[in-house]
Amino acid sequence: MKCMVDMHRNEDATIMLTHFIAILREILSTQKEKVTVAEQMESLREYLTLQQYRYDHAFDSMIEYDEAAARCCLPKLLVQPLVENSIQHGINMQSGSGMITVIARRQGDAVVIEVEDNGVGMSPEKVRQVMESPAVTDRPHLGIKNVYDRIRLHYGPSWGLTIDSKEGRGTRIVLRIPAEEKGRELPC
Repeated sequence: MKCMVDMHRNEDATIMLTHFIAILREILSTQKEKVTVAEQMESLREYLTLQQYRYDHAFDSMIEYDEAAARCCLPKLLVQPLVENSIQHGINMQSGSGMITVIARRQGDAVVIEVEDNGVGMSPEKVRQVMESPAVTDRPHLGIKNVYDRIRLHYGPSWGLTIDSKEGRGTRIVLRIPAEEKGRELPC
């Protein structure tokens, strides 16, 4: 934002600041540990818009969720690290043809959230390293392992995520968590 102001792109800086404030408001506004899928997806829209400005619109994005999933609860900021990983490690910003898609659907007793990019992808060995190596803070793709560990911690060993990736074609990460619907018993 500062660079945009320095370059006299004040209108763009104002737009970025507005999205940044919305993200901070979502993160800091409540002590709740969980939010609805709809709230998380709308926060992701803000985050992606901010990142698109940051990277001069080098990628596009699409977020979609069905009404049945929208009311379900999940831990705050569960999906954003996966999107951030796509931006940082997946998308080739020089190509200008990057695409990140986030889709959330209710499937029976589960909420399934897919984060997909058309970026550089990973080899099967790299996927294995991401999922099996211990958490080390200077390791790329740490966000994926952290999300996996958070899901297992919150919901147990039968829930988690899978990675489908092809070098040169992109990565798709699929999260599966129990469908806990917001209501009187579960306020999120």
